[in-house]
Amino acid sequence: MKIDIAYSKEKCQTMTAIEANELWQNEELYDKHEFICPGKDCNVPITCAGMDKSKADQKRVPHYIWGHRNTEHSENCDLESLIFEWHQLNKTVRKSEDKKAYNKIVFDFNNINDSNKIKKTITNVNSKDTKKNNVNLNNHLRIVRPHYRLLSSLLNLYFDAKNNNDLDNQYVTLNFAEKSYTYKLSTLFKKISDYDLETKSKTKVFYGKATLTKYKDDYYINFEDTFRNIDAEVKCVIKKEDILKVKNAKAKLENFEKQLNKVNQFFVMGKLKKVEIKRYGISKTIIYINLYMDSLDLITIS
Repeated sequence: MKIDIAYSKEKCQTMTAIEANELWQNEELYDKHEFICPGKDCNVPITCAGMDKSKADQKRVPHYIWGHRNTEHSENCDLESLIFEWHQLNKTVRKSEDKKAYNKIVFDFNNINDSNKIKKTITNVNSKDTKKNNVNLNNHLRIVRPHYRLLSSLLNLYFDAKNNNDLDNQYVTLNFAEKSYTYKLSTLFKKISDYDLETKSKTKVFYGKATLTKYKDDYYINFEDTFRNIDAEVKCVIKKEDILKVKNAKAKLENFEKQLNKVNQFFVMGKLKKVEIKRYGISKTIIYINLYMDSLDLITIS
């Protein structure tokens, strides 16, 4: 049976492996072995494989595996029903004529720790009595709708859907400060070489092969591809002051330094801006992908 959710002893709540990876990137989780079966009265150990890796170092999407081969659950373990509840929770009905069901994920650009903006649903409340290192954990089991703010988490969901040929059936809601928009994953993610540049650009995830370079304290993502209808360089500039804004700035910097002058696939969430420049009497057009809110969390190397 696939383990979709596990109970984190560090955070005292149930979560997906992708959520665990995001918390690790935010330095809120540390040990990939500190998970157990979320079922009632059940303490079977679980490991979050890939939790402690950035997207560039992941060979697979983060996922749960049993900590031991012999996994004897408690008599009261209700893991199967919990996983069923979790799947039901993450399905909503689209308000359209055909009432087609679809999976909806929330990607929040605002403060993810604001409890007023995150709707948590308690689907089962029980005593989770776990003793390890003489510590008692007695907490409510909470199953939460997937809700992210790191692009790497959204990218893992994108690859999962792509591998299952399900990009048109997976939806993501982007919560901006002023408004929310819902996209299909196939609409949100755009390969640069396949995209026709629009007059009025919307925020999307643009991706393609690129080389990361550095000048003084700033980083430059120089894409190899160009947009379909315009012959212009495509770039993204990351300034030092923006790097220092994110909680996991140190990890981001280390990752960037490792990837300097290498060709990788970069994913950048932002809007496009066309700039005309003139140097040494030669005119040149550059398309910049400007990060939304200058957030470094909206760049991922794969």
